[in-house]
Amino acid sequence: MTINGKKTVQVAIAVLVFGEQLLLATRKSGQHQGGKLEFIGGKIEPNETPVQALMREVSEEIGLELTKNSMIKLGRIYHDYPELSVCLHVFYINLDKNLYKKYRHCVLGKENQPIGFYKKSWAIANLDKFPSANGRILQWLSLPDAIIISLSLSDFVNEQQWLLFYCEKLPKNALFYPRLQADNKKAIKIVQNLLKIRSDLRVVLPIELYKNKIFEKQCQKKQIFALKLNQNQLMNFLSDKTLSTNLPTNLPWLASCHDLDSIEKANEVAKNYPLIGIFVSPVKPTQTHLESQALGLSAFGELTKYADMPVIALGGLKMNDLTKIRQHGGFCVSGIRNFI
Repeated sequence: MTINGKKTVQVAIAVLVFGEQLLLATRKSGQHQGGKLEFIGGKIEPNETPVQALMREVSEEIGLELTKNSMIKLGRIYHDYPELSVCLHVFYINLDKNLYKKYRHCVLGKENQPIGFYKKSWAIANLDKFPSANGRILQWLSLPDAIIISLSLSDFVNEQQWLLFYCEKLPKNALFYPRLQADNKKAIKIVQNLLKIRSDLRVVLPIELYKNKIFEKQCQKKQIFALKLNQNQLMNFLSDKTLSTNLPTNLPWLASCHDLDSIEKANEVAKNYPLIGIFVSPVKPTQTHLESQALGLSAFGELTKYADMPVIALGGLKMNDLTKIRQHGGFCVSGIRNFI
């Protein structure tokens, strides 16, 4: 495979996590991108799958024996450096307490490369310490386990009742998608009031609300986590110059997908734009969309195989479905009624 006429190096990457800490290595000075921090991993041999390569590389580099069941697919990244092109196959691995204790005081890997634990928040804030291809991985890691979606404004007596409900009920530091289904002027006012009262929250903002820098102050405070495209906006994105030229690229984007065509379109958009995750729905039947046929876990799992980015499962789920969703290729769960 080639990118821009250059042979592509296939690489398997392990994102090794314990709580809020990442186990990272430092590239040797003589290597490509020498001196940079990196995730554990290495080249995929011609006769290997990404999973097989990752198991071998992690064993060779730090002596950790992975199992297939311990790996959660995050996505694939295609990146073009001046001197070479890479395709990173990225997997997320939770380390248990015993493994953390084993590696906590290690300063060198089996190949004498420096290794150590770093706070995830520090890594996300210091993208320049990593090879540029790793920047997208660190954006993915900013996704929480769960995204809470609001009821619409019409489910409440008035906007004040909606505001009071979510100010009181949302957990501290939650990532919240206010899906008000109201006119833009009213929705903007409500979201601004919510963020003024609950400054701990981060929100996913529908792209139609992000206009004329109305939320500039909230962006500076990092209260706006990402912008959200619905499936129709996603499918028309590359041909709609109003969308593709006016959306800010200094914020991450999320998008809704319901089928293989939309997932493939998301993969295409993500190659040149900051699309870091997709909602795939409905996994189970929901009260909100009774007319939509649920995918079921098996079909959901089949769709996740095609996604080049983390998949956020949506539809009839609860927080305790996260483990099952990750077993089927998803990374986060989201929902409306069962999450608060």
